[in-house]
Amino acid sequence: MDLTQAQLDTINSKIINGDSWSTLNNCSSFAVDVWNSVSSVKLSAGSTIKTPTTLGDSIKSKTGYVSGLGFTHTYKVYYANGTGSPSQSTQWN
Repeated sequence: MDLTQAQLDTINSKIINGDSWSTLNNCSSFAVDVWNSVSSVKLSAGSTIKTPTTLGDSIKSKTGYVSGLGFTHTYKVYYANGTGSPSQSTQWN
């Protein structure tokens, strides 16, 4: 999905403030939290124990789901480690 600057700011805030892990606060719950914070299409990773399988099933159940599509972009991709300076990706450039 295309993002507005406000949505990107929301995602960045979730990433910066989501630096914790537990059995109930894991990668699947993090992904759902980030996605649901900016999308009208809501996902679930499970009601009690969040799992990648449950998240995958939730994604696949959505109207318009397809797999195996290519990804093209016309911009440079950067990443940062914590508060460090952004570095240009060597994989997605």
